[in-house]
Amino acid sequence: MSSSRIRMCPLRFGDTVKETPLHWFDRFIVWSLPAAPDDLVHRVAQRYIAGETLEEAIELVSHLRSLGDFATVDVLGEDIRDIAQADETVKTYLDTLKALAERAGPDPGEHRPNVSLKLTQFGLRLDAEICWANVRRILGYAREIGAFVRIDMEDATVTDATLAVYRRARDEGFRDVGCVLQAYLRRTADDVADLLAQQNAQGRLNVRLCKGIYRERPDVAFQDPDEIRESYMMHARTLVEGGAYVGLATHDLVLVERCRALVDELGAKRDDHEFQALKGVPVEETLHAIRDAGHRTRLYVPYGSHWYAYSLRRLRENPSVAGQVFKSILEGEV
Repeated sequence: MSSSRIRMCPLRFGDTVKETPLHWFDRFIVWSLPAAPDDLVHRVAQRYIAGETLEEAIELVSHLRSLGDFATVDVLGEDIRDIAQADETVKTYLDTLKALAERAGPDPGEHRPNVSLKLTQFGLRLDAEICWANVRRILGYAREIGAFVRIDMEDATVTDATLAVYRRARDEGFRDVGCVLQAYLRRTADDVADLLAQQNAQGRLNVRLCKGIYRERPDVAFQDPDEIRESYMMHARTLVEGGAYVGLATHDLVLVERCRALVDELGAKRDDHEFQALKGVPVEETLHAIRDAGHRTRLYVPYGSHWYAYSLRRLRENPSVAGQVFKSILEGEV
């Protein structure tokens, strides 16, 4: 499922993007994808996923490690309809952690196994206690092998429940566990304050800060891009100054540039933060420059058969990727 032949034009620091007819074409491609044959959608979407198998994900993680990048692995799938499906999800994550640990070896250093998981995949909407029991199994195994688990964030209807699971994990003594906060949510300032207030009692806070990608109502989330950026920078500053370990997760190069200036201004060390991006978003050159400057960089590596909904969300956020891949298909390059 390699996308190495797809011709991309990476953005760089300071780049600005103006609306052109090409942008409208890209958006039309994304809008049309649900009506397209699955095979075509798969060829467009494959830039965002490592593959459908665990072996493909492990190979990509190993490749990233050879380049000096870190990775977090996500098993695709969310919003299960039957609680019995959660057992299979748990098994898949345990297998993923085991395979990552075996490939990393006995002394992985900073490159220890790292996974991200969405709680609706474990039954959060169906039974909160069963969900917690499932997540606890993963946290327990991760602690045994020295792995890190990121509890990912979904839409605003489950924000409270997701943070409750994260707090419960911390209350029960799990320290190698992190959460995600979304800058576009109006509530996030309160969440940042609440989590930082518990930091000393529960150990260092580990937060991935992202803009947010789910479609939310205006009373729930900021809609204006500049407002979202200002919210992001406010929370980034508060978290770094508050002593948290922060994953600065964004492909918005305006924000990347501001975050890089922020960590320099605050004198943040390598062990205080990292820059994160989604696999497939065309910011590779920027990430390489950040990595070469001594910062940690981590890519989000999803895999699995439930690639369709995930990829559509990614493509809606980055329509230029869909347009470029589609043009490569028409030209016979993919």
